[in-house]
Amino acid sequence: PSLAIMIRGTHDPAGADGLASLLTSEDVVARLEAASGLAELGDVRAVPALIAFAQGSNLEDARDALDMLALLQSPEIPRALQPMRADEASLARRAGMIKALGRSGSPEAGRILERELAGDDIATAAMALAELNYEPSYQTLLRMIPRPRGVAFNQHAGMAGVALERQYQDRTAAVRALGRYGRPDAGEALMTIIEDAEDDPRLRNDAGLSLGAIANDEILGMVLEKIQSTDLDDVARRYYLGALWQRPSRAMSGRLLDLIANTSISSDLKLPAAVAVGYAADPANDARLMQMLENPETDDAAAIAICLGGSPEAARALVARLGTDNDLRMTVQ
Repeated sequence: PSLAIMIRGTHDPAGADGLASLLTSEDVVARLEAASGLAELGDVRAVPALIAFAQGSNLEDARDALDMLALLQSPEIPRALQPMRADEASLARRAGMIKALGRSGSPEAGRILERELAGDDIATAAMALAELNYEPSYQTLLRMIPRPRGVAFNQHAGMAGVALERQYQDRTAAVRALGRYGRPDAGEALMTIIEDAEDDPRLRNDAGLSLGAIANDEILGMVLEKIQSTDLDDVARRYYLGALWQRPSRAMSGRLLDLIANTSISSDLKLPAAVAVGYAADPANDARLMQMLENPETDDAAAIAICLGGSPEAARALVARLGTDNDLRMTVQ
């Protein structure tokens, strides 16, 4: 096994044939190390050995093998794992199987996984379907997220075991998976959740994060308008803020800087905007950020943006300020 461990540790494609030659070793550790090393190199020669371990009696080895199968794409994977999915003895391995199916790249895996949306592993299955970008399930998940008419989820938030908890979990799985799909056409449905005061606050927060994951510049523009709207309550505005830093955009940086400079916007709304500006790392923002650094109304946000994506010149300006401003130093820390 030491040879397999050593070759695997190099992560060198030149060692792939050597690892493949160890797949028939009588030593169990050597076989698993060799198969895992090949999987890490994206070499499908590992698939039969990993499937054998996944189906074996050793639960720890099976889980490790399933993790490695999730690195590979092969039509063998769904064909081999489908019988295990229906086997109650494989219940402890089901999450790993679902993840491996999601990474397999096979439409056949999508058909298998879609059936899991009705079970207890819906969260893992929904994410796996998103990894596959499986179209039929996208529409299914989109239909799952609206709040049922007349049901106030905000009255039950945080109370595990209540009647609505399973519905909350299913809707949460769908909302998070839609973010992984990354399609902007889910934007309107997610915004409805964000602005719905009768929905679960945890779900509204997740909807904001997923909205950021799918956002294009058009959606980000709408988010900024929502944040600056006086017609929207502060709670919904905070959930919208979760979208800003999920999808950094240089095209939106100017508008985000305008938001930071707006004296009518509270600081807790400005800081997520600063994170988004920082992640965009646009040199065109540096001059304005250094000006904002000198203004007590905007220095906190400017400091955060510079830390995350400012130029060396902007960083030096920040360091100079930190030497004389204890409050700003605490903010950056």
